[in-house]
Amino acid sequence: MQKSKLTLYIFIALILGVIAGYLYNVYVINAINTKISAAGVNIKNIDNRLAGLKDSTTAAYSQLKTRRLAQVNISKANDNLREDKLEGFTILSDIFLRLIKMIVGPLVFTTLVVGVAKVGDIKAVGRIGGKTMLLFIGATFVSLLLGMLLVNLFEPGQAMHLALPDSHFTTDINKSALSLKEFIGEVFPKSFTEAMAENKILQIVVFSLFFRNRDGRYR
Repeated sequence: MQKSKLTLYIFIALILGVIAGYLYNVYVINAINTKISAAGVNIKNIDNRLAGLKDSTTAAYSQLKTRRLAQVNISKANDNLREDKLEGFTILSDIFLRLIKMIVGPLVFTTLVVGVAKVGDIKAVGRIGGKTMLLFIGATFVSLLLGMLLVNLFEPGQAMHLALPDSHFTTDINKSALSLKEFIGEVFPKSFTEAMAENKILQIVVFSLFFRNRDGRYR
């Protein structure tokens, strides 16, 4: 009975969160989003007009550049204002996510230690691990497929009018492939404390499996 109540509370909280976000967006953020959207449209129109001018020394070109700078400033000012309006919600979400991350490592470690200890036979643990890996890969594939379908169907964030970065900005993403040595380093922990502190789940799993004594018991 207690579990069903907890599930009910979670669904109620989700619904209330959606309603609160919608009302806050309509009555507080909508005017700011409208200004950001209008500034974005004006910047795009000015860019098109600038592309049609071949001489950058004319007065018309200078006026368009000045107008573009003004629209960029308007967009940035309203974007900062929106961030200030949403600061309270971001603080709450940050606290919630930090609390979740805080219990992930200990939860995984204790669950594996107790679960494998109850199984006893290490061969049975291997079979269970193989089935778990297959289920994990299957669930990952389904979640990715479902995410792509829902994103293309509902297009979340389309009405948020987020400012796009300039085309010359780089993402600073390392595109080099993960080497075998780096992969091994990510699997086997050099410090259990570090793995727990940084929430490196795979390293925690490996340490949990090596936590056994020779007699089959755990330390």
